[in-house]
Amino acid sequence: MCSWNKSRPSPPAARHANGRLPHGGKRDTLSEPTEAGVHAGDGGSTRLPGGVVVAKSDPRLEAAGVVDELVCALGIARAALAEETLRADLLRAQKDLFLIGAECAAGPERAAALPTRLGPPHCQALDRWTAALESRAKAPRDFVLPGESLPAAHVDFARAVARRCERRLVALSEKGHLDNPHILRWSNRLSTALWLVARVVENQSHRPRGS
Repeated sequence: MCSWNKSRPSPPAARHANGRLPHGGKRDTLSEPTEAGVHAGDGGSTRLPGGVVVAKSDPRLEAAGVVDELVCALGIARAALAEETLRADLLRAQKDLFLIGAECAAGPERAAALPTRLGPPHCQALDRWTAALESRAKAPRDFVLPGESLPAAHVDFARAVARRCERRLVALSEKGHLDNPHILRWSNRLSTALWLVARVVENQSHRPRGS
């Protein structure tokens, strides 16, 4: 899931872990590449699920695109980490982002039809993860400049993308295209968890900060 365009599968969460597609298993117009479909967006427009034609500058696409970037950034970070527990935690965050991306693309009018939506259990799981990280992370005494280790730097970069993602989601909510308050709550808290992950990873490197 690294390009939600007409030459890729449907937007995040359109295909689930069990391999099934939502909405009765029907594909939307973004799904399969065709000779005509591959070039249909050359004029700067595309179709959302349900067939609504929008400009590629539409805030729904911008938000969905940044969610996609964050999924990819977390994937790079996850691939760089050695600890399986942290890898599993980042994978869970990626899966939660699939739900967020699907809701961005669906809009409030179609979100209720999604098989799974991000809700209180996802926020509670994120809070438990953050609490566990706080017990492990050694707080730095000064301002954190990323780069003490490559894996930690990857996590810090993902954290920065997470903040940008949050800003896009807030903007989407302000325009009335997103009405799930749990998404804003979850996205606000994710960057804190990622900051703590990066500090845990730095501690694991046993490298004095600034050396």
